[in-house]
Formats: sequence, C-alpha cells, structure tokens
Amino acid sequence: ADPSAIVPWEPDDDADDDADDDADDEYSNYTYPTATPTTRPTTRPTPLPGSPTLEPTFDPTSAPSRVGQINVLSTSDSAHPQASDCIGGTSICNLRSAWEACISMEGTACLIVLPEEAVIVMDTGGYGSLALRQGMNVTIQGRGSSIVSSSVGSSDRLIYYQEDTSTIYHPTMNLYDVTIRGFGSPSMDGGAIYLSGACSVLLDNISFVENVGAMGGAVYAAD
Repeated sequence: ADPSAIVPWEPDDDADDDADDDADDEYSNYTYPTATPTTRPTTRPTPLPGSPTLEPTFDPTSAPSRVGQINVLSTSDSAHPQASDCIGGTSICNLRSAWEACISMEGTACLIVLPEEAVIVMDTGGYGSLALRQGMNVTIQGRGSSIVSSSVGSSDRLIYYQEDTSTIYHPTMNLYDVTIRGFGSPSMDGGAIYLSGACSVLLDNISFVENVGAMGGAVYAAD
C-alpha cells in the first residue's frame, strides 16, 4: 500500500455543532420535576426495653414510669436503707435507698432520677459510701441537683468500688448533670469517687467541689 494515499482523520466541526444544536433543542423543551423537600422526624426512636434514658420524666406524685426507674423523693440520708423504701413512689425514697434497690436488681439497667435542682445530703462519715457492686448497671440523672456531704472534709467517699476478681461481671455506672461536694478526707485516696479494678464509668456534666483526697481529690481510679 502507498502510505501517501492514507488521508489523516480530521474532526467534523460542522457535525459537532449540529449535534450540540439538537441537544440544546431537546433539553430546552424538557420540564424538570420539582424537588419535594423532606423533613427530619421530630420524634425520637423508641429505646430498647431496659435501656436508661437521659431525659426521664419525673413525676413526684406517681410511681416510676417504667421498670428500672427509681424517683428519689427524699433529700435526707438514712442509716438503714431498704430497697422497699422506693416501691410505689413513696416519699421516704432517698438516694441511699434507691442505690440499694439498684443492687437488688442484679444487673438489670437501673435509672435513679433525682429531684430537679435539689440538695441531697449524704452522711457518708456515719453511714458509709455507696458501694458499687459487681454486675451493677446504674445511671444517676442529677437534673441539676447537688449531692453534698453532711461533714465537709471529714467524711467517707460518696461512691466506692473494689473489684471482685472472682467474677467477670464488672459494673457499669453513668452519672449525669450533678454537683458532688465536700466528700473524702486527706487520709484516703479518691475524695468523691474511688474506683479500683475493671469497671465502666461515664461522668457527663459533673462538677466536683471541695472534695478532698490524698490522691485524686475528686476521682481516684486504678487498675
């Protein structure tokens, strides 16, 4: 074959222009659909049964709204707390009794709801700390309340946990929206909260004020 006889290809500009004109005519006559705006749902999904809620409904005149929720109605402490004190929304249900009720639930998710912006007085020097037990699953919704020691600077911790290595069921504790004031002493570690061993703890919007400890004036945590 004679290479000189091969004619190189050149684009047909006129053909491209004609195609562009046809495309313009096609889309100029096309009616675009109007987009329909969507709205986000205003209701929250229903939580799984037994799961704690961060915004519980507190009604001091009624019993707890669901299984596992305990409404604290008394702001005082007691030497002999009973889980039964918090059955039926009785007025003697204080924080220590509610804690005992959570212990009795044996691993069921337990929600303790404090009265809004109240002052909860705890005599840990006389009655001892709230003991976080193996397998507990407890949430305290403070709702702006304060938990204060009856004897600032010379009391026991508010919450105490020492791991029991004989079991694999470690505790879970969540604290929300509360001020913890005046617990502990210079002779002990962990003024407000003492944690030793495997556990799951969440502290959200917690204020620690005037708590005292040799190590960890607010919180002491060790493996």
